[in-house]
Amino acid sequence: MDLMSAIKGGNIKVYSVLVKNPRIHAIVNADGAVNWDIMKPDTTTAATPEKVDTSAGEFALSLQQYAIEDAFITYTDRPGSMTLQIDDLDHSGKGDFTQDVFTLKTQTSIGGISFLSGLIPYLHNVKASMDADINIDNKTSTYTFKTDKIAINNLKLATEGFFRLLTDSTYGMDIRFKAPSTDFKDILSLVPSIFTADLEKIKTSGSTSFSGYVKGEYTPTMMPGFGINLSVKNGFVQYPDLPKPIKNIQLVVDVTNPDGVPDHTVINMPQAHLEMDSAPVDLRLLVKTPVSDLYVDAAAKAKLDLATVNQFYKLEPGTKLAGLLDADIAAKGFLSAIEKSQYDKFDAQGAIILKNMLYSSKDYPDGVKVNELQAQFTPKNLNVKQFAGQYREPTSMQPAK
Repeated sequence: MDLMSAIKGGNIKVYSVLVKNPRIHAIVNADGAVNWDIMKPDTTTAATPEKVDTSAGEFALSLQQYAIEDAFITYTDRPGSMTLQIDDLDHSGKGDFTQDVFTLKTQTSIGGISFLSGLIPYLHNVKASMDADINIDNKTSTYTFKTDKIAINNLKLATEGFFRLLTDSTYGMDIRFKAPSTDFKDILSLVPSIFTADLEKIKTSGSTSFSGYVKGEYTPTMMPGFGINLSVKNGFVQYPDLPKPIKNIQLVVDVTNPDGVPDHTVINMPQAHLEMDSAPVDLRLLVKTPVSDLYVDAAAKAKLDLATVNQFYKLEPGTKLAGLLDADIAAKGFLSAIEKSQYDKFDAQGAIILKNMLYSSKDYPDGVKVNELQAQFTPKNLNVKQFAGQYREPTSMQPAK
């Protein structure tokens, strides 16, 4: 800062403000109280009219730029069953803060973002960056932006919209985003097990579309509505050092929440298909009311030789997998029906057959063996017609003598 301007008062010239290594833990409690509301209430007696100084002050603060380095932020919304964690945040901004309306030029990079809503992990340790010019109107506390310089792992995004401060704890927003690229590999980069240093070497093809929005008001007791749409057509993936590809990947996923109430979130995956050689895998999933009473309508169908999986997908070093899996199952109903033993209200059907299955890894060297499993699902029962297998707890997990 300009030291003489501080001594003289009036217009204090601050060249920059730097916050290094902040650790922020923001919590919305079960009753809606927030842990950043730390100001004590004013209990002083109001001054008499003749002692009140009503003259206008001439104090002004001139700020040119600011920066945040290596920030760690967690946000926990207990009423909304949501958790956001941001690691290694670097952010800077430049602008003429003395103006009522001005443009703030910002740069942001984040080492890892994780977001969990209910039981659904939407993001897990993804990298992100953004360069954006934000038009700020201090009279209405409105921040308007439009940029195509956003990256989430390899996925590039374009976004536009506004963010407005309505009160000290209420914010309005209307933000929309979409992915200009249709490269299937960019979507794959969001999958943690695939996003590695060798991602560029993986052979891919297929088209994708990705878009979404956040619209409404945020308060300590309310979230804005949101939606996410993802589709993959004719996807193809092959690791560079594996002999066979995963092909004919078809995927449609829609996540909607019209008003921000967590229980109104709907996850709809009407189609998920892939093929390993001539062995298809088909899935579908519909999830509703995830907070009050989870509703599920799901199905899975696959017939696989598990010993061939390592020809398509790179397993962890030291992992062995074998066996024959034949599954064709479906389930539909509310979770509360199972908890209340009202099995006639929960529709389950199909069968799973597993033969000569073996799974072992470095952590489980003795592994899990299933010689044969035959399970039949009905609305009232899970009938295990036959089961024979072996499991030995690893020495590292056994209690010390």
